[in-house]
Amino acid sequence: MKIKYQIFVSSTYEDLIEERNAVMKAIQEMGHMPVGMELFNASDKTQWELIKNQIDDSDYYVIIAAHRYGSTDGNISYTEKEYDYAVKCGIPKIPLIIDKNVHWEPKFIDDGEKKKCLEKFKEKIKEKHCKFWKNKDDLAGKVFIGLYKAFEDFPRPGWIKNPINQVTSEINLTKLIEKGMVDAKKQLQKIKNEFIGELNKEKENIIKDSNFKNIDITKHKEISVDTKSQLSELTANIEQRKELGEKLSADDYFYQGLAFYNYKKYQIAIDLLDKVLRINPKYYDAWNNKGTALSQLGKNKEAIKCYDKAIELKSNYYE
Repeated sequence: MKIKYQIFVSSTYEDLIEERNAVMKAIQEMGHMPVGMELFNASDKTQWELIKNQIDDSDYYVIIAAHRYGSTDGNISYTEKEYDYAVKCGIPKIPLIIDKNVHWEPKFIDDGEKKKCLEKFKEKIKEKHCKFWKNKDDLAGKVFIGLYKAFEDFPRPGWIKNPINQVTSEINLTKLIEKGMVDAKKQLQKIKNEFIGELNKEKENIIKDSNFKNIDITKHKEISVDTKSQLSELTANIEQRKELGEKLSADDYFYQGLAFYNYKKYQIAIDLLDKVLRINPKYYDAWNNKGTALSQLGKNKEAIKCYDKAIELKSNYYE
């Protein structure tokens, strides 16, 4: 039974247009319904009532903070006002704050009193599960993972198409969630086995370069992801293991990278494969798949270097 959630996305606007668009798109690709300030004029009292109604109707709340406090209503910004209202309503939150080392346009950085208010606001939203983002792709990826974890940890009614009986649907949903609670390691192994079972089923051109025309990637770990649910299960279980303090292996990051690659989140896949290579620089499959992801982004020179490294580590890699 497919459940759709309404997810409220809160942030300042002009400084985060591209980042908001990336988050909205990620939520839509997950099959859910994003809502936010694009639909309202927050300075209008009547519109503020509409915003409160939308927050009331939302299942989850995403708060994104960068370097602006935003327009204010008295001594409080509308973004903080939305956040406080979501807290009051008890809506599960996914807080995301920009990494302090990220370069940012000076015109989008507050100073003086607004900067002080912003820092206090950031302290307010730095909860246990607060994440820090570096760019729009990283932000979208963290929203993707954060929401799936919230779906598992804080299940909400959501919206079910044509439910026969809403009460019965909610009871059935609870039973499905309880049934789905399995040991994280066993579930992760099951997902890995499903990935491996897909090995050799698909072929694709790695890069439009004559030196690689005869590459047969069926010999390598190019594993497709048939459903979004596999990706959600994989990422949720990895995050759960992190919370338990377990040290992840190169294979854990490798399979997560494959999942994001097949979901066409190439930059996130590259970041995860870089983690693999920091753990094990001789992981030739990681070099190969990083090359594939780079080629998808049009970074062919960098891709070729990765392929060369894979060949160096395993001379018969492309034979």
